[in-house]
Amino acid sequence: RPQPRRMAGNFFTAHGLTKDVTLFASAGKMPIQDDVNEQYFSVGSIFSAFGGMGQAELYRQAGEGEALDLRFNTNFKGLFLNLRTAFLNNFNSPDSCFDDGAKAWRSELKSSTSVKLPIIGSLGLQFNVKHDRNQVGQSTTDIDTRQTFGRSGLRLTHSTVTGLNNNFHQNSSGKLSASTRIRRMQFRSTLDYGIFPKWEFNSLQGQARYTTPEDFSVSLDAQHNFLTRVNSLGLQLGYDFGEFLGSVDTQWSQNKGYDVTFRASTSLGPFGNKGKYIASSEKMTTASPVAAKVYKDNNANGKFDEGDEPVPEAKLLIGRRGTKSESDETGYVSALQ
Repeated sequence: RPQPRRMAGNFFTAHGLTKDVTLFASAGKMPIQDDVNEQYFSVGSIFSAFGGMGQAELYRQAGEGEALDLRFNTNFKGLFLNLRTAFLNNFNSPDSCFDDGAKAWRSELKSSTSVKLPIIGSLGLQFNVKHDRNQVGQSTTDIDTRQTFGRSGLRLTHSTVTGLNNNFHQNSSGKLSASTRIRRMQFRSTLDYGIFPKWEFNSLQGQARYTTPEDFSVSLDAQHNFLTRVNSLGLQLGYDFGEFLGSVDTQWSQNKGYDVTFRASTSLGPFGNKGKYIASSEKMTTASPVAAKVYKDNNANGKFDEGDEPVPEAKLLIGRRGTKSESDETGYVSALQ
């Protein structure tokens, strides 16, 4: 369906019934097509029980059908489990699809655990299964596995993806990746391969990156596609200017030739002096601002007052990491962590 161009709205309210149970309700309007809006209503509960957290939500689509969504996640002896099942009856939405393709039943299992191996390192395991069945009885099943091994800066990851259609095996593929860091050098490699219906290597990629103490970086990557027998090389030169990241990417491919791209990225946030917006090369979406006043406490009273001297061009040390920004003429300095 084409992407509709109309406004969507949502109302949500919740009430804590007890320390273990919260009740909630919602109402929303969503454009399905340019001239069609669908209204949805739901009531539900979030609860804690059996050492985990669960949620039950009953949906009603105005003039259409209904759906029941049940979720529960818990930690059982180091095994993280996330369970979900949903029953749908003539319920249409972007998530559950439309008409004959609309889902009638969805079930999902996500599990993961981590094991510390003596001397060797740590091993992480993941296993996910998702099964959907639509209104006309057709079903799809996705099975994902992931194994991760880590030790002393070395990380090895292997993952597989398997797809079933109406319970018949359609395809399986895998990916093996490795990464390690030696001082300021970082190495990565990835091998993609097919398992079913045909065992074959798909592509192999390697990358080496070096970063200098002066925030200059150079990266070289190479890739070979076993299916098309096409090789490609890439070179990236980058520099952290403090306020933004700048780079020049050069890419060469046997079938496409050369390609040069200039990039610049920055983040804006109200983390400057007195709430002033500042630009930074660091991402601010998950950063925490730290601000300080650097001065010589001439009267040794522990606070900045008359007679004290601001110290410009000073840096903060947060943990073991020094900040890039320096204090201004007033002694003010801010940084992100």
